[in-house]
Amino acid sequence: MEYCNGGDLADYLQAKGTLSEDTIRVFLHQIAAAMRILHSKGIIHRDLKPQNILLSYANRRKSTVSGIRIKIADFGFARYLQSNMMAATLCGSPMYMAPEVIMSQHYDAKADLWSIGTVIYQCLVGKPPFQANSPQDLRMFYEKNRSLMPSIPRETSPYLANLLLGLLQRNQKDRMDFEAFFSHPFLEQVPVKKSCPVPVPVYAGSVSGSSCGSSPSCRFASPPSLPDMQHIQEENLSSPPLGPPNYLQVSKDSASTSSKNSSCDTDDFVLVPHNISSDHSCE
Repeated sequence: MEYCNGGDLADYLQAKGTLSEDTIRVFLHQIAAAMRILHSKGIIHRDLKPQNILLSYANRRKSTVSGIRIKIADFGFARYLQSNMMAATLCGSPMYMAPEVIMSQHYDAKADLWSIGTVIYQCLVGKPPFQANSPQDLRMFYEKNRSLMPSIPRETSPYLANLLLGLLQRNQKDRMDFEAFFSHPFLEQVPVKKSCPVPVPVYAGSVSGSSCGSSPSCRFASPPSLPDMQHIQEENLSSPPLGPPNYLQVSKDSASTSSKNSSCDTDDFVLVPHNISSDHSCE
């Protein structure tokens, strides 16, 4: 096995707390490149989390962020999944597990995109977007909340906010697909100098909670009406606005840096619900 002298992303976040958008972009470029290869081969990882994202410094010594090489590890839960197939095995780490996985529903490769969204969010905020005391509590949370939205810090750029909202859609049908992820403007965006910040409009009625109308773009500051929701669901996530969007919902306060991860978001779980027979295995 190749030695990675920079530890894992969990250790890096423990030391740094949160990461700048430029650093997130550098790391995400490499994660996206790895996911492009996996996706092209029909492989889903099913356990993407900071502990499985390894860092390697060039010349075996610490360098600038641009000198860090990202490698995805631990393919113990990975499996082949053709485009017209779904999986049903519950495995992975609950805090980074897609809602459809932890709720024992059938899922596809988009489950990995949710996990990537949670990792990006933790890099930005310091903790996963949705947390609970146990896997069972987290499952109940997803079952009771059909419309979810992460609390995004006020200073987040529109492009990164758009990416997070696209990846962290509770309903996998509304979630950004891989092509939209690979070509997202945040990955292509030229870093903005600190003296020229991108303005983020804030509207009266913005909420700091974690739920809102289920919408690929979530352009409203409050849950939309049913006709509005039906209209929004028809919009295409693969075409984010070229200019700063005017629909960004942000929280009033940035989330604080989290303390050391609890066992339920660092350990691997294979949860076998009562309606799945014992002969199911994590293939």
